[in-house]
Amino acid sequence: MKTTLTQIRLLIDELNKQLGRPLKPYIKENGKFTAQIGNFHLYQVYGAFGLHEMANERGGVRQTIALGTKKELYTALHKLIQGVELATA
Repeated sequence: MKTTLTQIRLLIDELNKQLGRPLKPYIKENGKFTAQIGNFHLYQVYGAFGLHEMANERGGVRQTIALGTKKELYTALHKLIQGVELATA
């Protein structure tokens, strides 16, 4: 089965919800974009996919899952979510 970006985005939303994190990396306030610290979001570079966490108010990020294929990211996200579920059970 082919892994889609929609499936990956749904997993990232689920991770953010489980951890009580913002669902979007930026929000617009008073005509200005503000970084939402703690948000996990997808990033893409040269056909590879990974997961970033918003680290500061200036938009700096921390790499949470390294670049790989969509399938690799999908699998890593599932494992991360399972770990969160185990930790909060």
